[in-house]
Amino acid sequence: MGIFDKRENYKPFEYPEIMQFVDSMNKSFWVHSEVEFTADIQDFKANLSPIEKEAVKRALLGIAQVEVSVKTFWGDLYDLFPKPEF
Repeated sequence: MGIFDKRENYKPFEYPEIMQFVDSMNKSFWVHSEVEFTADIQDFKANLSPIEKEAVKRALLGIAQVEVSVKTFWGDLYDLFPKPEF
């Protein structure tokens, strides 16, 4: 069975060596529960002018939109690699 051939069952993986890369990718990002934002939130609410708040909001929205585009790209790529390990 080739890399582009669909497989119905999840396991056993045909390419188990790929899992080391999956583990590395999963460990490379942070999650909100690992970072303390209390001081940043307080600073945003108390110390920024309305213009600065708007700039921060727009910057964060821009970053979020890029993330959506990146995730959509990888989601579409999944259709080309129908093996769960990829």
